[in-house]
Amino acid sequence: MDDLAALDIDMSLTDAADALLQRCRYFLATEGGLMRVYVALDDDAVQRMLQRGLVEIPGQLVSAQDQVINAFESTSAARRSMSAPREATVQVPLSLPKFKPVCMTAAELLICWFEREVEEHPPLRLWTPTARTVWSSSSVSVHNSGTFSQLCKAYVYVRSCMNQSPSDATCCLADLKKRSNEHLSAVKDASWYERALECYDSVYGSV
Repeated sequence: MDDLAALDIDMSLTDAADALLQRCRYFLATEGGLMRVYVALDDDAVQRMLQRGLVEIPGQLVSAQDQVINAFESTSAARRSMSAPREATVQVPLSLPKFKPVCMTAAELLICWFEREVEEHPPLRLWTPTARTVWSSSSVSVHNSGTFSQLCKAYVYVRSCMNQSPSDATCCLADLKKRSNEHLSAVKDASWYERALECYDSVYGSV
């Protein structure tokens, strides 16, 4: 689905519905190998979509008179809108935040951490080797680097191997790590961070 040029939906629009549709915000998710679109009708719904790590994509009401909604200009544009340049150095915390899913599953939080944000920090996909040099002391580096690699590996498992939607996965992070060890094999000359970036690009497309 590289060229999802437009999604046209024919419906009878009243003035009230017209106003409502103009306030809608759209979110893209890949679940169980399928690309799905969620529509948020209010701020609470928007926050729930963001907490789940879904990607907001541009949408617009093209013509109320013609009773047609052009919800998406292009998938590639949507993908570009949520991507940040990887060469930019971000601020990586000295201590990794605690992984505590609240109002979402561990799989959903892992996706949110890698793709969108880690609490108040940039997403893990932007934690480049250069950015991670902040972990220069041996005691910090060994622990953080190992944990970071495990998170990346678990992300690869969730995005490429798990046969259920992240929102339906009841397993904890420890289970995700264990399953990633059982299902994934290391590749020579490729770190799990690099593998996770490849997985991310396979979902959203490279920029």
